[in-house]
Amino acid sequence: MIPFADVAPGPVEASGGLCFTFALLIPMFAVMFFLMQRIFRGPGVIFEDQSGDIDEYLQPIHSAAVDGDWERIAPLLAEGASIDATVLDGVVEAGATALCLAAGSGHGEVVSLLLERGANANHADVRGRTALHYAAEIGDSSVVGTLLAGGADGSVQDKGGATALFLAHERGFTEVEALLRARS
Repeated sequence: MIPFADVAPGPVEASGGLCFTFALLIPMFAVMFFLMQRIFRGPGVIFEDQSGDIDEYLQPIHSAAVDGDWERIAPLLAEGASIDATVLDGVVEAGATALCLAAGSGHGEVVSLLLERGANANHADVRGRTALHYAAEIGDSSVVGTLLAGGADGSVQDKGGATALFLAHERGFTEVEALLRARS
């Protein structure tokens, strides 16, 4: 008689059952994870941009702002899109508005349209950056001027303590730097 014969099966004998159990549970957990993301993020968080690509974080107004498509923004606003809707968490620009994205993409016409329609010129994303930070960071003096004329505050500091002026100076954008110095 083998002394361990009445003990529960060892890992080798039980591995078939264990592997089968995990094989059933893994897809179930994946489905649960997907559903929980959708429940906690709320409805309508998957959007399709102009090219047909699916984007989980950008609403149509954000995609239009990034594309510089001002002709698409007016109908979106007329249909009830929030002018100050923010990008969902999970991307670098989390908390940014369409104005921030348009400014950071150098789309002056879109920036003008959004400001005319009442966009908050001083909204800060999760990093504390405003549309003025975004425009200064890319060195677009035209957009910086439009934002300043639209009420953007050049003294706003991001969470790292940087102002738009600091970003322009750091990147060597002398024209933007001069414009910001003249307004401060």
